[in-house]
Amino acid sequence: MGERPTPISPEVIWGKEFRVPAIVGKGSGAGFDFSDLHLLRGWEEAIPRFKEVNRERVRALFGQDCRERGFIPGEVMFDSVTGVLEEITIRTTPVSRLYLADSFSKLQDGIYQAENVDNPQVAIILERCAVNILNAACPGKLYPYIDGGEPGCEYCSRNLKIPEEFLKTETPLIDSYYQRNFEIQASNIAGRFGLTLRTISFDQRGLLDRFEVEEGNACGYYLDKNSGDYYGHNVDTPHQSAALHGIGAAFINNLLSRKDT
Repeated sequence: MGERPTPISPEVIWGKEFRVPAIVGKGSGAGFDFSDLHLLRGWEEAIPRFKEVNRERVRALFGQDCRERGFIPGEVMFDSVTGVLEEITIRTTPVSRLYLADSFSKLQDGIYQAENVDNPQVAIILERCAVNILNAACPGKLYPYIDGGEPGCEYCSRNLKIPEEFLKTETPLIDSYYQRNFEIQASNIAGRFGLTLRTISFDQRGLLDRFEVEEGNACGYYLDKNSGDYYGHNVDTPHQSAALHGIGAAFINNLLSRKDT
């Protein structure tokens, strides 16, 4: 990677409000990207913590993660001034990258994006490494991510949960009109991973509490009504996990967006 056209600094990067990141299927075999994976507003306050991240440990764990899943690790690179994660690569052909965007509009929001990511397992590995770095530096907000996938281990989501303020509501958050619209959105998310939405349901509060795909044996995510966590059942492939995590992320982000308006 050459020198960045613009520096990583608070004057250039403003960041965005917290949202739940997800892997996005581009559809029609066009590969994968990331959504809502970005630096937070006020990220500059965490620069001391970014600098304290144990980079050698990060690289060792990333290398182990890659090799356990049959991939050759590339580089994990950090900005020399701020310590912010700059780029992660896996030695596919061509090289798969997760990197801090350098186009001005995306850099201003501190957005991380993908390049040459044609395998959902590669997308999961890259995102997981990035999220673990961001969570270490910014502990106030836990970015969810997909875990598992090593031999003999199902996939699951970590930290994918309904924010506590929405769990305590006594009046329905989401009406039937919104539920129908979200079902269409969920179906589209699944379709971009070559999957078909099987069932989706909401509880009395209007919270998304169950969603499954046709492909698999009762393969789905379910809401723990007390903790707000989503847990998976029979999630065996990276396509299934990315699609189901993406549906849960979209619902949570919609709640957060409604709160911000």
